[in-house]
Formats: sequence, structure tokens, C-alpha cells
Amino acid sequence: MKIAVINAKELDPGLIAKWSELQNGNPAFANPFFSPHYTTAVAAVRDDVYVGLMQEGPNVVGFFPFQRGRLGVGRPVGLRMSDYQAVIVADGMPWTAEELIRGCRLSIWDFDHLLASQSEFTPYCHEVADSPIMDLSGGYEGYEEARREIDISQVRDTGRRMRKLEREIGPCRFDRQVTDRAILRQLMEWKTKQSLRTGTVTYFQIPWIVELIERVLTLRAPNFSSVLSALYVEEKLLAVQFYMCTRNVWHFWIMASADEYSIYSPGMILLLDMAKTAASQGSKCIDFGKGMLAFKKHFMTNAIVVAEGSVQRPSLASMMRNARNRTERAIRGSPLEAIARIPGRLIKRMERRNRYV
Repeated sequence: MKIAVINAKELDPGLIAKWSELQNGNPAFANPFFSPHYTTAVAAVRDDVYVGLMQEGPNVVGFFPFQRGRLGVGRPVGLRMSDYQAVIVADGMPWTAEELIRGCRLSIWDFDHLLASQSEFTPYCHEVADSPIMDLSGGYEGYEEARREIDISQVRDTGRRMRKLEREIGPCRFDRQVTDRAILRQLMEWKTKQSLRTGTVTYFQIPWIVELIERVLTLRAPNFSSVLSALYVEEKLLAVQFYMCTRNVWHFWIMASADEYSIYSPGMILLLDMAKTAASQGSKCIDFGKGMLAFKKHFMTNAIVVAEGSVQRPSLASMMRNARNRTERAIRGSPLEAIARIPGRLIKRMERRNRYV
């Protein structure tokens, strides 16, 4: 198999159509992160997005999107904004992770939300985790029935909180397709305040991420779109959620709500309303993305297994990384650990931010 590498800005309509054909032909690729339109949206705001074209003779048979960093280190498209990664290729097509990384001229490819079902990467996986989903294939009623078999209490409790909210504050109003950019700005402001409070990366202060979200908000393409939804009580905005969507999957990407109304769980009230909306429009599931936050446990019915790991080729980058890992292991548990803790924390904090740069 031959691998040709192009900048993602060079994806022409023919290549996008072929990519879409492969995506639509495999239910495992139903998530919007596997769409060529997600990759081209990131490429529109960054210059380091590339695609490995997998070729058999004159035909392109697969696509491997990635971002290229220093020393040939490859990362997922969108960096930590990416909730899924995979090679978009037809089942049964022979390929290996090694030839793919070598053909793309990468020294390392790091992944953190890779479809674990792509067994070509299994030797390079360090750990696996669940990406929880709400199964809507049987409609919203089918979801409730499935959840009832697990534990329906949180769904019922959310309904009680909504009724309590309406008794004490006022009637709820749902805007299921927001077009006002001021609502998007409020979502970003809430998320930034939350990040400052918790000490996590304030990613909505990073210009390219803001540009990406604004671009995705207005992007409409075959089998790719977005939904920005909001919950109000009278004219007071209580919660906002942002989804990327394909025909079959709504991906729950960003959520925030007003702190002063947290006792009513406005985000969960909005989530259940949007689940009903997604089901009514034919979506088969809402995907929450990796990480078992409490609300995901309360509302999930199933999960997709994703993997974290790294493919490395002999190179300066891999030598430097392996040397650092050996040093960290040697320090851990030794008398030097206490001395190294403070600079180590500073380095880790810088690295967390660099995951978005």
C-alpha cells in the first residue's frame, strides 16, 4: 500500500466524497469526529493538519487525519478537542500501523480516543476506557425503557427538578436551534469561569479553538451539522449545550450552565429535552465522549471502547521521550521525588496547556 500525504486544506470535493462514502459505509464511523468536514474545519483554523491518503494503485482506499508537530510528532486533529480518532478505511483492507506512520513521515503518533476496535493499533495501546452513550435507536421511549432496567431514578429526578424549577422560578423554555452568537459567547464565558475555578485549561481563551467552534456552528454539509441549544426560564438563560451531529449520532461536545441555578440541574433538564429532540429527528444515539463523569453514569445506556497509546518509530523524538520516561520512573519513589515535585508540577501544567497549542 502506498501512502501519500497532503495538507488537509488540499482535500478536494472528490476526496471528501470518497471519505464520506467510507464513513457512511461503516456504523463504527458514525460519529461526527470521523467526518471529513470536522477535519477541514480544523484545517481552516490551523496550518498543521494533514491527511495520509492510503492508495491501492490509482485508487484512494483510506484516510488518516493527523496534526504534525515538532520532530515529526503526530497528534489527533483538534488536539484535546478531539473525542474520537481512527483510520477511515474499509473493513478487510490490509494495512498496519507501522506502515501508516512511516508513510506519513511521523516519528510518533499519540492517540487518546482511538476506536479500540481498530486492532492494527492494539500493540500500541496503553489503556482503554469507555465513551458513554445514550442509545436512542428505539426512540426516546426505548431509551427510558433501557434506562429503567439499569436505574431510572436520575431520569425521574431530573423531571422533578424541572417541575420544582417551574414552580419556584417560572416556566421553562427550550431553544433547540440557537442562531444568536451571544449565546455561544455565554457558553464560552461560563466554561472559562469553570476552568479558572477548577484549575483546568482555559481553552476558550485560545484563539484557534474559538474560531473552530464558531466555524462548526455555521457549517452545514451532507451528514454533518451542529446544534446549539439553550434552556431559559422566562428570559433568564440557565444552560447551553453544543453538539456536533451526523444523521445517526449527536456528539455532546460542550455544556455549561448558570451557577446560581445549579440546585435545579438545568444542564440535565436540557440534556433530556435534547435527547427527545435527537430521537425525533432520527438520531440513534447521543455520545458523551470519554470520561465517566457522574451525569454520564446517570444517563448512559451503553459505551464505545476507546484506547490511549502511542506508535513510535526509532527517531530523535522517541529517544528523547523514552529517556524522559526512564528518568521519571527512576525518580519516582526515590529521595529525589520530593525535590522534583514542584518543578514537575510546573512542567505538567505547561504540558496540559500545550496539548491545545
